[in-house]
Amino acid sequence: MEPVVHYFIPVAFILALGKIDRRTVLRYSPLALLPDLDFFFGHAFLHSILMPIAISSIVYHLTGRNRTAWVLSSYFLFSHLILDLGFTALFYPFGGVLSLNFNLYTSPKVAENVWNLITGQGAFEKEFYTILKLRPNIKTYPLDAAGSAEVSPLFTQTGLMIILLVLLTMLFGWITEKKKSRTAPK
Repeated sequence: MEPVVHYFIPVAFILALGKIDRRTVLRYSPLALLPDLDFFFGHAFLHSILMPIAISSIVYHLTGRNRTAWVLSSYFLFSHLILDLGFTALFYPFGGVLSLNFNLYTSPKVAENVWNLITGQGAFEKEFYTILKLRPNIKTYPLDAAGSAEVSPLFTQTGLMIILLVLLTMLFGWITEKKKSRTAPK
């Protein structure tokens, strides 16, 4: 996943919850980008599930056992690993690179068939009875594959669409919050 998405998506989600002060969230948010620093030395070391645990523990102790610091650092570091699940060395140094391609498919014809079944209108076509088709593709590669992976995108159309959707959601939440504050009794 591209760096902008690695940063923006977890920040937007945690801010949308509204439970943690914005400045505190932004203080720990750069940790969402930290795992990509291993790009310079093999793209595996910081993408291991062991690293968020170790780094969060260090942050916890450096901040005087601040639980919020531990939670936010864990959240931002693990969010990076989740967004990179397509090709990452999750079990470094013990395992290889995991490639996960998980897709669910459907078609307009299936939707029409389900609608016909629900409403009782139209014909039910047996060849279109399956609502979803699962086509998982999980592969493992040797650990050295992490260093020779394809070029990582800096920005993609999918990333832009996700960011725009999150921005729209945040804008809607902000407008709703402003309306509530105007109508609230003083």
